Amino acid sequence: MPFRLPLKHLPSRYLSTAPEFANRLKTINLEVERKVPCLAIPTLSDPSLWSNPAFISVDPLPFKIFHDVYYDNNDTLSSHGLWVRQRNGVWQAKVNPSVRRGRANTRFEELRIESDIQKAVEAITRVEAQATANFGLNKMADFTTYREGWRVDGDFMVVRDNTSFGWGVVEIELEEQIKCVGGEEADEKWKERKMEEMDRRIEMFMEKYSWAWGKGQVKGKLSAYLDMTRGIRSGRVR
Repeated sequence: MPFRLPLKHLPSRYLSTAPEFANRLKTINLEVERKVPCLAIPTLSDPSLWSNPAFISVDPLPFKIFHDVYYDNNDTLSSHGLWVRQRNGVWQAKVNPSVRRGRANTRFEELRIESDIQKAVEAITRVEAQATANFGLNKMADFTTYREGWRVDGDFMVVRDNTSFGWGVVEIELEEQIKCVGGEEADEKWKERKMEEMDRRIEMFMEKYSWAWGKGQVKGKLSAYLDMTRGIRSGRVR
């Protein structure tokens, strides 16, 4: 469950000067996720369907519908671990620099402020990027998602997504908010350590409840959409 990190949990080098840098603190939104093709049971809401070990708690989340439009320029951003989208008209971005180091695409920092997204885009494209001009990017995907979800054991969110183009996937997510100054090398390392810790937690969660997850190859919504549209353009029958 997202939380705000109290000052006592800040890196020790900041404690003696906390009043001086408090106004420089920035909220960082971190997310670690896993994808599976489907659930192994029809729903998580019915305890009679659970196997062992049983979930500690399951709370249904409100049903959601959202429209995503993704932007890039010939995969320039995604190849650097940046994904930019408008969700229901609001700009968002996910950042995962470790993609460039060949690591799994499962850890992200979420950007929710347009100026932060602009800086991230400009750092890659080296071109001025304004939100009013779609940050100088081209539309690469456009689809609607219908989401059913549950909060499991307090901290973990399990969502089942079905899309307007016929693709479905289940995502297991862990989110946290932390405070740091931002941009400093020490803060970047601390942020990476936090995501490694979150990664271990979600791995243990997945292993503990392995009976709940469907087996088989899995593909995310954006990848499935791009594969579909590329197939249509090339004339392949899918």
